Formats: sequence, C-alpha cells, structure tokens
Amino acid sequence: GIFRRFAPGRTLIDCGANMGYWWVRAKELGFAEAIAIEAQEALIPILNRNYGGRVIHAAVHSWSGEEAYIDGQGAAAALGPQGKRVRTLALADLNIAGPAMIKLDIEGAEIDAIQGAEGKDAMFVYEDWPRSGLPVTQYLLQNGYALYGFDMSRIATHEEAFAFNRRTRETYGPSNFLATRAPI
Repeated sequence: GIFRRFAPGRTLIDCGANMGYWWVRAKELGFAEAIAIEAQEALIPILNRNYGGRVIHAAVHSWSGEEAYIDGQGAAAALGPQGKRVRTLALADLNIAGPAMIKLDIEGAEIDAIQGAEGKDAMFVYEDWPRSGLPVTQYLLQNGYALYGFDMSRIATHEEAFAFNRRTRETYGPSNFLATRAPI
C-alpha cells in the first residue's frame, strides 16, 4: 500500500518503532534507509537485534535535548508527568539526505513531532482517533497539509476525515492517514 508506493528514494523514520515491524520491512518495501526512534529504553536492545540499522533512544517532540518522562509500558506508553526519563528529539535535527516518510505512532505527541519536523521534506503517516476529535488531522488541515485516507481518497475538511473513518472497518477506533505539504 502506502509504504511501498512512496518508499523509493525516501528514508523511513519510524517514530514509536516499538519492536520494529515497519523498520525491519523498510528495505523490502523499497526505502533507501530506515531509522527507528523509540522512547522505551527496554525496547532498544530488541530493535538493535531485529535490524542492523540506525536506532535512536528518544521521545520524538518539538524540541531536541529536553528531558521528558515515558509513563507506562508497551504500545500504550506515552509521555507523562512521571515515569522513566528520556531525552527529546526534534525530527528536524536528524541528519538525513533527501525526502522522508515519517511514521508516527507516538501516543499523543504527533502534533509536537510534526512541529519538530519543520523544514524536512517529509510526508507523515499517522493514526488519529475520532473519539478524541481527530486532533492531528485538524491540526494538519489548519496548517495547509494535503491529507489522504489510506485508500488515497483526498480529505479536504475535518468533516471528510470523520466520514472517511465511518467508511473504514474501525468506525470507533483510529483511522490511518497520509499528510503531505503538497497535493499528490
């Protein structure tokens, strides 16, 4: 689907890589390079074992070098007021050549990550929740991004994003979207 279609010539930046499912498949899908970024320290050895590429232990955010806390474990872990310390990383500070596809699965820090990627030639793949009002989608639309559902249907308004969600199997769960600076 989406990953294979846009992979050629791009770097995959897998934010919230967990154990590295997409990161491990990056070469097979046609990405030029892959970088895994994970905030949970316990997952870093697993990522290093699963693939020999670049692994970064950090919480993706709007600024680099700040101290944050990761609260919880597993896929539901998120930044919070307490927990294990982790440094933050703005995606704009990554040294990569060429365009990127940035997969965001970072439990509520997506808008901060997008802000921290300012200036990168990037497209974003992310999930958004209708129960929360699709806040990432609303932010991207308000900031001039072109949005698409995973079926490549163009989404021009917040209401169209909700309509797309209703067409998917996960009516009350998240929908996956693609955002780019320029229409495709």
